[in-house]
Amino acid sequence: MFLETAMGVNMSIGNVEKRVGEVLEKLNELSTERSLKLWNHIEVIWLLSGKKAQFNYYIKRLRSIVNEVIQKKMQDEDLKELRRDESVIANDGYDSKRRAFLDILLTQTDLNEKEIRDEVNTFLVAATRTTTNTLTAIFTVLGIYQDVQRKVYQEIVDVVGVEGEIRPEHLQRLEYTERVIKETLRVFPAVGMFSRYVAEDIDLGNNVKIEKGASAAVPVVYMHRCDKFWTDAMKFNPDRFLPGTSSRHPYTYLPFSQGPRNCIGGRYVTMLMKVVVALAIRPLKVFSEYKSIEEISLKLGILVRMTDGPKVWFQRRVS
Repeated sequence: MFLETAMGVNMSIGNVEKRVGEVLEKLNELSTERSLKLWNHIEVIWLLSGKKAQFNYYIKRLRSIVNEVIQKKMQDEDLKELRRDESVIANDGYDSKRRAFLDILLTQTDLNEKEIRDEVNTFLVAATRTTTNTLTAIFTVLGIYQDVQRKVYQEIVDVVGVEGEIRPEHLQRLEYTERVIKETLRVFPAVGMFSRYVAEDIDLGNNVKIEKGASAAVPVVYMHRCDKFWTDAMKFNPDRFLPGTSSRHPYTYLPFSQGPRNCIGGRYVTMLMKVVVALAIRPLKVFSEYKSIEEISLKLGILVRMTDGPKVWFQRRVS
């Protein structure tokens, strides 16, 4: 989905998915090792441990995949058409400007080849593994809380129908489903923490000061599960996100970060997850061995994962 929507490239899933999955898994593991273990910040230790060589190897493989995607796009007749004409007619008959993210990079920016590769790298890393983890969490939650699943199913059937294509106008009306996604991202944020460079001294009070030049880590999982910010924080309650029902500080909820360095793909990935949930939940019921979210232990790093996996299974709905 990411390759076709954001990159505008139709590539064999079997050809790309396995390689991307392996590479991103290893890069996340190594990045977490480097970030969270202070001794790995010492370059000579990082080098002698052999992990620097591993990291460079997987970076090289990632770049090879990205180059493959870009080369595939460069051969695309639609891209050649975009370069000749500002507007084209899409396959479904709608008059539209078919602008995938990669189309814009290749036709409407002054970025050089390396900068384009870096942008695609960023999107590939940020848009795939995080989305996979969140969808895993969503289906786990639906498996645990059957009442929530019934409401999601009923809303999707009411808005889209038991069968039929899911259109953009449908997604805007899946309000309860969106609240379920938001609450899942609260309890299971895709990114466990992120850091920011401190550009000037910050006085936090109580004799706590962050000095200019430091890196400040923001513990997203802790904030999202803290009773100081959330009433009954470990209770799964999608209605926390009903319009006008909360006076909490906006920076207590950071699934896509906040401020000028927030994730630019937040709306995109929310739409993507609505589509996947709607496609899956109409024909299938989901169940989980877990009985509550408190039972699920997390493996914390740059990305958040369930230590023992989702423990879910699906059954076809009987009409």
